[in-house]
Parts: sequence; C-alpha cells; structure tokens
Amino acid sequence: MSWLVLMFVAYGLSFGFSNKLPEGFYFTKDGDQAEHFFAKMSRCAYCTGFWMGMLAKGMDWALTASAGGVMPANAGEVVSTLLIYGMSSAAFCYLFHCLTLWLENNAALAESQFDVE
Repeated sequence: MSWLVLMFVAYGLSFGFSNKLPEGFYFTKDGDQAEHFFAKMSRCAYCTGFWMGMLAKGMDWALTASAGGVMPANAGEVVSTLLIYGMSSAAFCYLFHCLTLWLENNAALAESQFDVE
C-alpha cells in the first residue's frame, strides 16, 4: 500500500481515537482522568499519530500476509519499518491536525465577519 494512503489511514485512526471514543472511556477506577496514560496520549495528535502509524503498518502487513505477499525478513526490518512509519505518521498527523485547526479558526472568523454586515 502506498505511504500516503497509510498516512491517511493513520490520521483517521488517530482522529477516531482522540475524538470519537465514549466520554468515560479513559477514566481510571477512582475517576481521575489526568493520570491515565491513554487520556494524556489522546490529547496529543503527535503521540497518537505515532502509535496509529505503527498500527496502520501492522494492518498493512496483515493484509499483505492474507493475500500471500512478501513479509519482512527479520526482526530488525520489522522494528525499523515500524519506527519509520510511526515517526512519519506522527509528523503527518500533527501537521494535518494543525491545518484542520487553522481552517476551522479561519472559517469561524470569516463567518463572524459576514454576521457584522
């Protein structure tokens, strides 16, 4: 699968993990959300993007294996490929997240200017 497609898959997973899980999903038993690892990670597009990039590449390998394709030869290749996809996905998700925020803010600004007239 192409790199760009995997980056968009990782962004979709990252967005879903950060914004679409149920309200109380991250709370610990005592209700303290601030200390929970996943709660902290879900607020960071870069952090979530890293793990979702690795997950997207793993899903790509699973699809390749099910189709009878060639898999990585050794553990070093697996680790290095996962790190490369994780880091590139982290950067992609962060940049895409910043672009989305910028567009949302500018759209709200443009709408408020139309309301004044």
